[in-house]
Amino acid sequence: MLKVLKNAMPTALPGVREAGSGSVMRMEAVILTPELLKQIEAKLLERKQQLAEELDRYGKFEDFGRGEDENAAEIATYSDNLSLGQTLASALRDVNNALSRIASGTYGMCRYCNEPIPEKRLLARPTSSSCVKCKTEKKAL
Repeated sequence: MLKVLKNAMPTALPGVREAGSGSVMRMEAVILTPELLKQIEAKLLERKQQLAEELDRYGKFEDFGRGEDENAAEIATYSDNLSLGQTLASALRDVNNALSRIASGTYGMCRYCNEPIPEKRLLARPTSSSCVKCKTEKKAL
């Protein structure tokens, strides 16, 4: 398996990029430079901070009071926050996994086919652990 090293020279990985106009696709190198990895890592660290703050805010049980209507509001709010908290926790897990892949030098490789994930996808969704092709195939199942 090819690894991307944070402090190395730009690393060329085999991958597919659209070449020019038309529907012709050709193989080109996907370059994950140290600068690109730093940019992605900075995005991930910023997102990690945001998610941690949101989890802290929504992870608390709000006490509206002692009346029946207030108890109903507490339960409704808690239920909404619980669902939101699970979504935020899942997103935080994805961010932490991406940061771990950067640290281990395996960031940018699809976990299913071990092919490089295109740069455009990594920039649009830095937590991606799979290429579009594999993700589409997995969702279809």
